[in-house]
Amino acid sequence: MIDRVRVNSSYTFSRNAWDERVPEVINLPARMEVELSSLELSGGQINAQVRIIVAEELGTDAYKLTLALTESHIIAYQLNGDANPPDVPDYQHDHVFRGTSMALGAKTW
Repeated sequence: MIDRVRVNSSYTFSRNAWDERVPEVINLPARMEVELSSLELSGGQINAQVRIIVAEELGTDAYKLTLALTESHIIAYQLNGDANPPDVPDYQHDHVFRGTSMALGAKTW
């Protein structure tokens, strides 16, 4: 998925279409600006304060904000089929997806 704009009744594009689709949307002006103004980690909880600046009239559509949590610098086993031997016992995993705010019941604004 490149963005949530429907083209020819579909929101998704095959990987072969990305080279054509990305340049069409990459330089479009943003409809809103999202800033993470504070982040507090305490007692196994994350509290985030997000500021959204609307650049143009958004209409009556319902919008949802989803925050994704990733973790980097995880040293763990990885299988590499191109290596000999294929076992990598101390591979560094980066950008590992851990969860989203949607699991907590994101609010609509």
